[in-house]
Amino acid sequence: MDKMKTLSQIISPNGIFNDGDWIESKDQDPNGEVRIIQLADIGDGYFVNKSNRFMNLAQAERLKCTFLQPGDVLMARMPDPIGRACIFPNINTKAVTAVDVCVIRPNNPKIDNLFLKYIINNDLFRREINKHITGTTRKRISRKNLNKIKFNLPIIDNQKRIAKVLSDCETLIEKRKESITLLDELLKSTFLEMFGDPVKNEKGWKIVPLSKFGTIERGISKHRPRNSPKLLNGVHPLIQTGDIANSSTYIEKYTKTYSDLGLAQSKKWPAGTLCISIAANIAKTGILKFDACFPDSVVGFIVDKNSATNFFVHHLFAFFQKILEKNAPAAAQKNINLAILRSFKVPHPPIELQQKFDEIALIIEDLKSKYKYHLKELEDLYGSLSQLAFKGQLDVSRVLLRKTKYFSADSNETPEDFKKEMDKSIGQITTPVAGSLEPTKVVNKIPVFLEKEILKLKVIPKVKRDITNLSLADFYGIPVDIQASRENIDFDFMGDDVFYQFLLKDHFKNKSFTSQDLFEKLHNFFYHKGDMDFDNEKWKNIIFQFIDAKPPLLEQIYDDEDNTVKLKLTDEAYKA
Repeated sequence: MDKMKTLSQIISPNGIFNDGDWIESKDQDPNGEVRIIQLADIGDGYFVNKSNRFMNLAQAERLKCTFLQPGDVLMARMPDPIGRACIFPNINTKAVTAVDVCVIRPNNPKIDNLFLKYIINNDLFRREINKHITGTTRKRISRKNLNKIKFNLPIIDNQKRIAKVLSDCETLIEKRKESITLLDELLKSTFLEMFGDPVKNEKGWKIVPLSKFGTIERGISKHRPRNSPKLLNGVHPLIQTGDIANSSTYIEKYTKTYSDLGLAQSKKWPAGTLCISIAANIAKTGILKFDACFPDSVVGFIVDKNSATNFFVHHLFAFFQKILEKNAPAAAQKNINLAILRSFKVPHPPIELQQKFDEIALIIEDLKSKYKYHLKELEDLYGSLSQLAFKGQLDVSRVLLRKTKYFSADSNETPEDFKKEMDKSIGQITTPVAGSLEPTKVVNKIPVFLEKEILKLKVIPKVKRDITNLSLADFYGIPVDIQASRENIDFDFMGDDVFYQFLLKDHFKNKSFTSQDLFEKLHNFFYHKGDMDFDNEKWKNIIFQFIDAKPPLLEQIYDDEDNTVKLKLTDEAYKA
């Protein structure tokens, strides 16, 4: 049974549960050797390493400052958010911290610091923090109030297991975010490669006013005041400048709606309209995914399909946005008008080239959409697991425990070594329902087990081509730099039959083979490169499927020398 504890109750006599030190400006020395860690360095779960303030060692010792140690849990007692915590890493210099950062060093063999960080950052723990916040203009939580919060404390091995599960999930979340960022960078580099820098007009395209690309009209909001309650809270989406600024390429969310009366004094624009903000977030753009209204602080751009494409104009604005914002007239606030937009000079590449860019952009945006969906699933699962851990309802007894220096002082492994273990099996998690007599529910395959996904830019030609000397990644059109950054990238395509076709042509080119040959050849391949067993049932289905295909990819032949029926790839197996 887990025990309920407060932070002070888990601190050993040699541990620390203190506020940081009161360090005034006069105590600081830009040439000092002791780093002063500040609130800005404390991220929500990670160390930001942002500040750049120092003091000399003599002054730190004179003030009897608490020197930080790698592995300390640092918690911010002020916004934003209050209570965020991180692990202090090794920054290769002595360090102390400011008074509004709480230093937690259990120095207790029964406490795992990483687990403690996750508990503190848990939503339920943070709700408890919010109950004890004091102050009006400068909100904070005192260490005394912080110590009123109780949490479930499992045994040390389970603390480590929970920390591993959450760490693995957190790592996958970061990888997914990195993938989305990489797709954005890929699209930007593709734009530059095809059109050059539009600000410099590197390709020497003809320069035309923006109005050449289509119709540019302001949104409509006739009624005053604009925020009259009778205009709002209906069924008609209302897009505002903030919705555009918070979008990526597509506008998929909105925070307000118009009533029928609101619609009557406005106008509904069709899905596909390019929205341009002309006030507040100047020259930010987004493409509507649904019919919507917007006020006169937003411009609707309907492209002339013979002259421009939505994706081209959208990405064009990314380069010109700062220029438009800088030159925007300012009264009460900066804004640009229709005359400025319509007359704004931009390069005009051939429509055929723009359409080619659209094809690429559509593929990448589709991938981004899938990645964002998966990211949301991972974040939801992380939140669920975290809350179960806080409540003491997460049974991780089957999780494979690997000691690391990050968790245990008597291991020689590093945090980097630990992260390399991320993709290995960590067993199953059981989630008992509190107060229920029902049997434990088993949750199989948490995020660590999710099939790896990479940037599958599937530009598969309609006509089959010769794949004899082609790799699977090249077949899918994955950029070389992405291939280089991903080890064993082929396993990302295991859901496709062509994955097995490539394996067969790469291992059994111009030779016949038996099922035993297949097992012996590919067992080590799957075990060492994919960290998985050879799936006999899957291969049996693939073999029959390739034999029955029209035209067949495999044929059965009789080997007179071995007196055995064998399989052999047909010419069709080298096409895809």
